[in-house]
Amino acid sequence: MKRPWLASRRLAAAVVAAAALIARGRAAIEAALRRNFAHDPARMTVTPLESAVLGDRAYQAGTRDRTWASGTTLHEKYVRIWRRVGPDWKIAYWIWNRDTAAEPPR
Repeated sequence: MKRPWLASRRLAAAVVAAAALIARGRAAIEAALRRNFAHDPARMTVTPLESAVLGDRAYQAGTRDRTWASGTTLHEKYVRIWRRVGPDWKIAYWIWNRDTAAEPPR
């Protein structure tokens, strides 16, 4: 299956996922996003809550809900920092974490 978010020219400069090291550079970011979407959610709903443009920078904050076919649901919040590069807007930083506490290892 094709993943358009991996092919995007707007790929982030750094991805800061919960419980993970910062991923920098195209290969590391692609690997982080592939791991994050490895379960291939049946449905994802993204709800932007606030955004603003401040010169050549912008931000967006919001929530996303992912529901797998098994019925498991994950509620998360995110912030994306964008920067203008020529005529394009590219993600400079993207950070997210879930609303519930992480489960302890077994």
